[in-house]
Amino acid sequence: MIKYIFTVALLLVTIQASEDIAMTTNDIRAYPLNETRGYIHATYDRVNDTLDLFNVRASQLGNAQNYGAIGDAVGYALSLGYGLRPYLSLHYNFEQLHINYIEEKLKNRQHELYLKLNLYYNPTAFIESYAVDFGFVRNSAADLAIRRESTLNSMLRKIRPDGNFRLENDVFYYGENLSLSFGDTPPYLLIENMADYGYFIRLIGGTRIKRSILNMYAGIRTTSIDSDIVLRPYNSIVQAAIDEFGDLNLGRHEKSLFGGFSWTIEWQKFLFDLGYEYIRLFDRGEGLGENNDNHIIKAAIGYPVNDRMLLYIGGKLMLHQFNGVIPYLYNKYTQSKYDKKYGYARFGVVYNFDADSWLVPEGYSSY
Repeated sequence: MIKYIFTVALLLVTIQASEDIAMTTNDIRAYPLNETRGYIHATYDRVNDTLDLFNVRASQLGNAQNYGAIGDAVGYALSLGYGLRPYLSLHYNFEQLHINYIEEKLKNRQHELYLKLNLYYNPTAFIESYAVDFGFVRNSAADLAIRRESTLNSMLRKIRPDGNFRLENDVFYYGENLSLSFGDTPPYLLIENMADYGYFIRLIGGTRIKRSILNMYAGIRTTSIDSDIVLRPYNSIVQAAIDEFGDLNLGRHEKSLFGGFSWTIEWQKFLFDLGYEYIRLFDRGEGLGENNDNHIIKAAIGYPVNDRMLLYIGGKLMLHQFNGVIPYLYNKYTQSKYDKKYGYARFGVVYNFDADSWLVPEGYSSY
């Protein structure tokens, strides 16, 4: 289906080059990159006591020992875009985020690759430009071990609130009659195969309003999620007892609809970026559905250092944590935590370039 849509769009597209797109932190936009033009966008993200722009640390973050709660985070991201043709550009986003999750730092890596096809451009029309993105996105993290006894028991109570199942002083107890010692190797639970991948289509329309550019978009995404909970070291008796507790295979498929806008405004020597996205998730599987949406808000203020470089400071706020953003983190045992907001400060630099005349300024244009 996507291949068919892509072929038809290529036949219908009007080939032309628009004026330079804005020097902006927003990566969702309808205006195409001119051929051989591109950008490099690097960011540093952090939330802690000092860099808590949205007051999430004091009012929203849970105890890191509680399964499903998210703590401080630090990370970085790199985005690249390049114009292949006047109507076609390729974009890649990478983000690595270290999150205090349960007892350890969960290191999530996100890869996003998409092809932007300009469908229409007319500078005299109200909606000047239409584009469609065809993309792939993947999140993944290393296996996560739960070793602290209190945390492990908290997780087991989530899996089976009425179960008579616990670990105490490295001894496994099930009911009144079964107790097993693991000897020199204390037992722990392992969350493994934490990953998700999905495909999306996004339609974008863009218009200029005086010294600003407004992009509006909507799309659909399908996602497949992998994740399992297993006991280590392996013991057949204990594993059988755990299997009775509930479904420990957390893999599933889900879909989401999303829409929003990005707005870049030029004022004197500064650029202001504002972005908003709403995500609605559905077909998530049995036992899921306490929180089926998310609101994501981004804002930044930037200063053009020269004709090609922009430095900025900003932030990102998600009203329901990483719901729909890092899908594998949301499951039947963590969903009750997703009524809280999460966000972090962001510092970054954007560099625009022309591969035909690298490092040769051609004049700054923000719109």
